[in-house]
Amino acid sequence: MLPKKVREPGFAKILRLNNLTNHSTVSTILVLPTTEGTHYIPYERIIRLEADSNYTILFTTEAKITCSRTLKRLEEELPSGQFIRIHASHIINVDHLRLRSKTFVRMSNGDEVRVSRSRNLTLSI
Repeated sequence: MLPKKVREPGFAKILRLNNLTNHSTVSTILVLPTTEGTHYIPYERIIRLEADSNYTILFTTEAKITCSRTLKRLEEELPSGQFIRIHASHIINVDHLRLRSKTFVRMSNGDEVRVSRSRNLTLSI
């Protein structure tokens, strides 16, 4: 009896194609389950994240995505060198930072995000 060919699930195929199944490879994609389905978002496309109670709004180069994870949980999943928390309700991707002042930053999509006084020192890039 010949073994039956099994189709590879979509997410396993994506992970295999991106060599993310190898534990020595650093992940470059955020896997984000939402009510619409699972999103696979490369870190370089994430502009910023904004807390909204127990939800987080991700602003990417293509879309605005709402997920039911807290900002704190997502902060733990993102690389700390590339993403900085500048406010209790905001995390930014420093690769998309275009202008920095004492009280706000301007991102590549034109959004202005407030910087808290206590986190202003961590933003010394």
